[in-house]
Amino acid sequence: MERNIRLSIFGISHDLRTPLTSLTGYLQLLSKEQDSGKRREYLEVISRSAEVLRDLTENFYELSRLELGETTFTPQSLNLERVVCEGFLNFFENFSQKGIEVEIRETGTAMIALADPVALNRILSNLAQNQLRCACGTVTVAFASEHGSASVTISNESSAPLPPDPERLFERFYTADSSRSNRGSGLGLYVSRKLAEGMAGSLAARFDEGWIALILQLLATR
Repeated sequence: MERNIRLSIFGISHDLRTPLTSLTGYLQLLSKEQDSGKRREYLEVISRSAEVLRDLTENFYELSRLELGETTFTPQSLNLERVVCEGFLNFFENFSQKGIEVEIRETGTAMIALADPVALNRILSNLAQNQLRCACGTVTVAFASEHGSASVTISNESSAPLPPDPERLFERFYTADSSRSNRGSGLGLYVSRKLAEGMAGSLAARFDEGWIALILQLLATR
């Protein structure tokens, strides 16, 4: 436990340092810059760094609650396709800026899953951000329902090197980029799996010749 605590502190401090350094540096540049174009550019960088900090602190907070057993779940019957579509639409502009096309293959039928709406939205936010960091080309979102479960599979060609074992993706603070220049903390998938398991669901990964598929499975109510 002491080792895990030390690793967590190291990982958290490492991940917070980058956006904080960026914020500090660009705020100093902004205070001295008179050119409106440059000021607008600096403000955009500051805004992105603030968003990174927000996402990191949310995952750190969720991690601490999960590790302490303080996370509570209130399962509800939700239309999985609708919630997933809305979740990815929130990142539409981000995907467009990255040149990533999102192809959502809807089934046309109401796929009702049992899930906590807050936890499910946190999972979807983490998965979308994972795609923004690692995907290239097209991200495919597909749905399936069988044997009392409803699932969503998010597939993409990875721009980052993949580990030999897909399970490594779900390790705390794992990141394919040792320098973490892609701004990923390695916590998103770990937290997402824990949240899925807390709803009696699962989150798994599958590799196929440079492609990665993340499969979120939840209990179906009908």
